[in-house]
This record gives sequence, structure tokens and C-alpha cells, in this order.
Amino acid sequence: MACSKPPETNWAFTLDRNGKEPYGCFIAYNQLHSIFPGAEIKPGRKIMQQINRTLRNDANTSRTGNIILYVAHSFEADSMELEKFKEFIQEGNAICIISNTFSDNILEFFRVKEDTLRMGIDSVFGYRDTLRDQIISINFNHEKKDFLFNGLTLYQWFDTLSPQHEETFQFGYVGVAEHPNVLAYVKDNGALMIGRSPVAFTNYFLLQGDNRKYYEYFLSFFNEYPSTVTWYSKVFREAGEEDEENDLSFLLKFPPLFYAFLMILALLLLYTVFASKRKQKEIPIIPPNLNSSLEFVETVGGLYFSKKDNANLAEKMIRHYLENVRTRYNIPAREANEELAVQLALRADLSLDDTRAFVSYLNYIRSADVVTDIDIQHLYRQLQKFS
Repeated sequence: MACSKPPETNWAFTLDRNGKEPYGCFIAYNQLHSIFPGAEIKPGRKIMQQINRTLRNDANTSRTGNIILYVAHSFEADSMELEKFKEFIQEGNAICIISNTFSDNILEFFRVKEDTLRMGIDSVFGYRDTLRDQIISINFNHEKKDFLFNGLTLYQWFDTLSPQHEETFQFGYVGVAEHPNVLAYVKDNGALMIGRSPVAFTNYFLLQGDNRKYYEYFLSFFNEYPSTVTWYSKVFREAGEEDEENDLSFLLKFPPLFYAFLMILALLLLYTVFASKRKQKEIPIIPPNLNSSLEFVETVGGLYFSKKDNANLAEKMIRHYLENVRTRYNIPAREANEELAVQLALRADLSLDDTRAFVSYLNYIRSADVVTDIDIQHLYRQLQKFS
């Protein structure tokens, strides 16, 4: 009896809020309900959408008491977004960004640079090596709390480049040397927090020892009774590809670009409306092809008939007829003979006997000593009949 093989553990560093694999964030996301029991807990898709709605005092969004948690491998913000962050926290809201790397303007704002324990490089996470008994600390009630972790490295921190803002505080540390890995900028009852080591938000970290308390101590920094807590993250798929929604919300960051986009849409709509009503050009009526050969025969015949040169006229009519048969039916009609009769009857769908009689009549006219007006008239009718 074959036994079923247990499924292999997925060790991918996904940071998926629904991921139950070791480096997913299922526990951290679902723990928010117990840490903030009175708040609305929800996933988010675009940070700037929520911030702009809050600053516009949207009817469905509270202007204060909103917490944004963003967990990802990397985080980038332009200068306009950073200014929006400042406005957002001045309204009494909080933004917490936990990431391995940050854009330069975020680091310049906190006056720090990134530093990391030098280890093996991995294309997905950045560090493939694991360490035992890693120390990570958090300040809680003016006391430093230490926790241990065995797994992917937590040792990513910030180095101070210049004196920091008076409103900036070191909140978390890693290693025996207590390198700061969490910084908080506090302003007007709001806070902008950045932290490295997103591993500390994963299932594997929270399930080791008493590490869940680290997560609780971490979130205790924020408003005890927030109105909403929104979780944002970039989920890692295979080959390190981040799953990030693509939409047109970035246009809202740049009003001139947004209005230009609307103008292009309006022009396309107008073009579609008017182009669909465009009248088709009138199709000209093409007259049927005329038998120019017969017209030529009639013209030339009239000329010779008026001069009573019937024999010459008959020869011209027969030669022109044979040339017309050659071009029209592709028959080498140099002479009026039996071969011409057979091929002409076949290709023109004529009676073979009648065609033979017609060819014989042509030879009779060409050999006659005298060609009368009656002969010319009869020849003309025969040529028309077998054209």
C-alpha cells in the first residue's frame, strides 16, 4: 500500500498576508484584530489612494486615527509622496513601512544610510544564508526587550549620517551591538516609522519562542484606539517577481498629466463618434467592355466599302478577325484551316460543323476573283456571328 508523500514546505520569502508558509505574514495580519479590537482591519492596494482620500476628508474615510502598515522587500517614494506622508501624519495618522531597502529620499529624510551583515546573495530575498540565535530588540515602557530567531537574517540596520531630527527616535535594534533597525519620526500626534528586517513580521519568526510579544510591543507604539488599520504589501512570486497591481492611480499624483490623459480620451471618443458616421465614397458604375474589334472593322469597312474596293476590304476584315481570335482565344490563327475550325469551336463553344463551314467560307472569299457588295454584307454578318 503506497503511502502519500507529505507536501514540501514552501520556504519562499513571499510576505503574503494570506500566506501560511514560513515566510508569509498570515499570523501578523490576523493578529491585528486582537491588538486593535475596535479598529477596522482591512487590506490595501495603493497607499497614495488612501492618503489622498484621507486628506480630502472623504465621507467614507476618517481624517485621523488611521494606521498604515506596509511590509515589502523594497519601498520607494518620490518627493511629492513624501510630502503627502508628512501631511498625513500631521492629521494624527501613522505610517509604518517595514522593508529591506528604501528609496534615497526616505533615507535622506531620516539622515541615515542602509547597512547589512555581509552574507550570500539570493536573487529573491537578497540573503540566502540563515543564522541561529539572532538578537532583535524593541523598546517597550522605557525598557529594551530582546528576542531570538533562527532563520533568514534579521541583521539589517540604519547607520546615522548626521544628527537626526529632534522628532526622530530609535525604536528597535538588532545584534549584540544594538544597531538601530527601526526609526520613528513623531509629529503632531502622528508618526512615520521605517524599519528594516521584515522577517520579523513572518510566521516563522512569530512562532519561535515568545516572539509574538515582539510584534505586540512593536504595534503598541501606535494609537491605542485607531479607527482603521490597513495592511499593504508586495507579494513575492516565483523568480522574485513582485505582485503589484497596475492601474492608473499614479496619474493622480501629477494633475497636468492626469488632465492630458483625460483630453486624449476625449479626443479618441470624438474621433470614434465622427469616424463612425463618415459616409463611404460613391462607387462609380463601370460600363461593360465594348467590342472594339467590331467597331474597328465597321469603321474600316465603311471606308473601303465607299471606294468599292471589296476584295481588299474582305481581306482586311478576315485578317483583323483572325488577329482578334488569336488574342481572345489564344489560338495561333495564322490561316483559316481545319485546325482553326476545331480549336475555335472548342474554345468558343460553337458547333464544329458550323465552324468548319465558316472557315471554308473565309477561304472562299479570300480566293474569289470578284467580291460583290452582297458578299461583303454576308461576310460581316458571319464575322459577327463567330466573334
